[in-house]
Amino acid sequence: RDCVERFRSTLTSRLRTHYSGHWFPELPNRGSGYRCIRINHIMDPLLESAARESGIANLLRFFPNELTLWIDPFDVSYRIGENGSIGQVYGSDSPTPDSVQNIQQSDLTINYQNTSHGLSGVFSSCKDQLRGFSARNSQSVFTAPFAAFASG
Repeated sequence: RDCVERFRSTLTSRLRTHYSGHWFPELPNRGSGYRCIRINHIMDPLLESAARESGIANLLRFFPNELTLWIDPFDVSYRIGENGSIGQVYGSDSPTPDSVQNIQQSDLTINYQNTSHGLSGVFSSCKDQLRGFSARNSQSVFTAPFAAFASG
């Protein structure tokens, strides 16, 4: 497996473990502070450990110096800088009783299509893989795990 796939898998697993007991689809804002990922000139430990395990060194170079991610059921939002606007990576309508039940039954199973990343060819390093993926897909390599996690 390549570095990007290892990172996606590792990060998904870490998010699932870290958020266990702090994920409330019926009350999406409950626990939001706990689920916040913060980069403030220092990489968030959750992201750093997933990157290190995946063979990606110096993950901070792929991010702005200040980034906040809020990962909530049915919504992933971000802010770049302390005074930046809040943007949305993923959002869905209010949860329905069926979607809440599916999330609870699946125990936060991530539905991620392996073919969606579109990685092909030979890269000289993990850094090149990350840059190549982001350039081809006009999105961050980190969007899929967060969005998939929030959608249930």
